[in-house]
Amino acid sequence: MVQVNADDDDITRYVLYLYAYDPRRRERRHQLITAVDTEHEFQELFDARVAEPRQRRAAGDDIDPREHYTGAVKEPGYQHRQQIRRLIWRAGMHGANTRAVIDRLGLSPEDWLE
Repeated sequence: MVQVNADDDDITRYVLYLYAYDPRRRERRHQLITAVDTEHEFQELFDARVAEPRQRRAAGDDIDPREHYTGAVKEPGYQHRQQIRRLIWRAGMHGANTRAVIDRLGLSPEDWLE
């Protein structure tokens, strides 16, 4: 199984998350487990991990019923588009004309729309 960097925005990556309590941050959140480069590898990993909480519950372990695994496919350029969307959203929240921000940055719809 080839693990890849979940933040590598140049490749398609299949990312596995665990939704669980994070004691360091004192909140429930999606925590990055791993990222792989093929859908087949992701599906094998996901299926194995999804069975884990069920087995622990069946064995009588006291685990949070909200704990679960999720996955996401991040296409090349995903993070870049998200950064641009956040910039436009924040500008709008501060009262800026978002169309002017988009024009000033010289963005085309492909830069921030999927």
